[in-house]
Amino acid sequence: MQAFLRSPLECFFHYKMLGNHQDGGSSRVYCFHPEVADKLVLKLTSCDATRELLKLLWVQQYHGTKVKGLPSVSQSLGMCARDDDYIEYHGFVLERLRHPQSAEEDAMETQLVTAVRAAMREASSGATSAMHWSTSLVAATWLANSNILGLGDAFHALCRVILMCEAYLDLEMPGNILFTLDGEICLADPVAMTCSMH
Repeated sequence: MQAFLRSPLECFFHYKMLGNHQDGGSSRVYCFHPEVADKLVLKLTSCDATRELLKLLWVQQYHGTKVKGLPSVSQSLGMCARDDDYIEYHGFVLERLRHPQSAEEDAMETQLVTAVRAAMREASSGATSAMHWSTSLVAATWLANSNILGLGDAFHALCRVILMCEAYLDLEMPGNILFTLDGEICLADPVAMTCSMH
């Protein structure tokens, strides 16, 4: 990963503010060193849907609104890096999330994954293709209206992004559902530009 000159990412690298990182399909998440920011991470993404969702959350948070069930985004760094294949990445500073740490949190995660799978199954039952983004839109709308686990507003935000980017709901795997440090369930990586097979 090569940071663009004079980008915030170049500054983070230069001053050694970043620690370990974890790679995902189209993203990389860096931990800040604890003395810099122990409750924040830097997420770089090349996924259009993830970028648009994080931009939406940043604008809403800038105006004083936090969407329950989606991560807080404190900074949008714009396009700031390119990989060896010349794929460009946008950067965002967001709250650190964690995996479930109790039987109750495991149960919440399982309940949500089960509901998402059921919604996707129901949405695709009459569709010509279960792999079409519109199936995700129907499922996300149903989940928003059912307000499962109090996440109605989060699913409404996902509907906007799915419609704007023709994206897919990507919550059928537990790893995309995490928790905030204070124990609130969070849709950590809920949309993608390709349909995952589960």
